[in-house]
Amino acid sequence: MSDRCDRNFAGVLIGVLLIPAAARADIQDWEVSEVVTSVAGNPTIRFVELKNEAGGCLFPTSRVDVRDADGAPVAAIPLVTTTTCFEPGWFLFIATPAAAALYDLPADRILSAPLDPAAGQVCFASSATNYDCVRWGAVTTVVVDFFGAADETIAPTPVDSIALARIATTHVVSADWTLQTPTPRGPNDGTPWEPPDAGPVTDAGPVPDAGPSYDAAPRIDAAPRIDAAPLPDARNDGYLDVAPSGGAACSCSVGGAGRRRGGPALPWVSALLALVTRRSRRGRLR
Repeated sequence: MSDRCDRNFAGVLIGVLLIPAAARADIQDWEVSEVVTSVAGNPTIRFVELKNEAGGCLFPTSRVDVRDADGAPVAAIPLVTTTTCFEPGWFLFIATPAAAALYDLPADRILSAPLDPAAGQVCFASSATNYDCVRWGAVTTVVVDFFGAADETIAPTPVDSIALARIATTHVVSADWTLQTPTPRGPNDGTPWEPPDAGPVTDAGPVPDAGPSYDAAPRIDAAPRIDAAPLPDARNDGYLDVAPSGGAACSCSVGGAGRRRGGPALPWVSALLALVTRRSRRGRLR
């Protein structure tokens, strides 16, 4: 009986140790992938897309936060009502009904908040942590994310019918984002968009220096910022739903390719098993 109790206790505690590690290991792989603020001059056609290359879970606290140029909240769009896990390469399409109809794609969640093309910020967040943010236009108070806590750069300003699209993940917004044709629910491989030519080039000779160049003015991203949370989703441990038959409702994988952080607490498990083994041996010697 003692041996059985020891084994049951070890199994329960190992599960307690591993579940939070799994929960934190994959939430961080979600990122904002694409933003469209309007199409054909119609601002009701807009969407935000999330992607997860490695696969992972979302929690009831997971959401898309839309903020204005001053960093003030515009809307918080929840993504799931219960802990839900997704396969690698998954896209989430958060769109208005008009955008869903235009692209003939069902929206995973309705984007009720407006997206100001002149200045705005969108973050994927869960609990108290911003995991990934993009910002554009004349932002005055930068909202940063956990992996880019020192980055205050700005993405290109969105253009009507053109997507603001992620092309890299260096956690430097100005390097990670560009403008291209929209590709909702797919890789960002649309046609790159360049601003219209300023006019024909003449042979009139060099233009005289009329004064300081445009980049001599203060940077728009030099304003105060809202700091990222100190720990990634530290309170998500409590958001795993419990199945009626016992245990967690989500069967998230631990570690794996593409994970930046997380993994099982193996030293704790080894120490626990050693303690249980010693107790079992002493019981048999008696």
